Amino acid sequence: MLQNAIKENNVLYQAFKNNEFLLHYQPIVDAATHETMWVEALMRWHSPKFGEVLPDKFIPIMEKEKLIIPIGTWVLEKACRQLKKWHEIGYTNFGVSVNVSSVQLQHYDFAKVVQCTLFKNGVNPKNILLEITESSKLNADTNVINTLKILKEMGVRISIDDFGTGYNCMKYLHEFECTSLKIDKFFVKNLENDRGKILIDSIISLGHRMGLKIIAEGIETIKQCEKLKSMGCDMLQGYYFCKPASSERLLLFLENKQNESHTNNLK
Repeated sequence: MLQNAIKENNVLYQAFKNNEFLLHYQPIVDAATHETMWVEALMRWHSPKFGEVLPDKFIPIMEKEKLIIPIGTWVLEKACRQLKKWHEIGYTNFGVSVNVSSVQLQHYDFAKVVQCTLFKNGVNPKNILLEITESSKLNADTNVINTLKILKEMGVRISIDDFGTGYNCMKYLHEFECTSLKIDKFFVKNLENDRGKILIDSIISLGHRMGLKIIAEGIETIKQCEKLKSMGCDMLQGYYFCKPASSERLLLFLENKQNESHTNNLK
């Protein structure tokens, strides 16, 4: 099996040393205007031995082996540098979203790492959204709660990713200092199902009553887009808008959107 092969002989550590990992980016847009609000940084692995390896095949191993701590820091660093470049050439209206593992969040100096990385790269904390995957592995202990509180006081935005798919969603809402919820693509896929629609409607209503922004991922059709917009979803993400792309291709997406906006203003 691929995962067994990856576990052997420090394959992931060697891949990290050999610069085999890279980041792709996917926009998160305003539901009403389709303006880019965030760009999510997504890890990719181009292995000379295994080919293109999907994140769900290697990230759990990184977490188990605690490699996610140095590699997660590298992801944050690289995403911040890229955001700074986009801002310097005039694309200043969005921030970058970075996924955070429970292993990272439970590490004693995670908040300090985030603070130092932002300062080093000249990135305003309000332009960083940390997405925490809802997971039974993440305990709402005092250290985690304090870390999230420090990050929020810094101005960093916090989102609970894959909301509704884990065991602790209500506990997380009660304990964690989050600013948004991301509805899992499983629910979006079942939007036409009455139960799916009810669940999404409930998440949106609950989130808004708590003062949180609601993001839906996995949007693939205009029908899903319009439906979620009518239900009150704040932000949308998915192939319908843009597939995950390299920083160069993402810049083309931003340029095209800017040109479209300029053309519309001339009409």
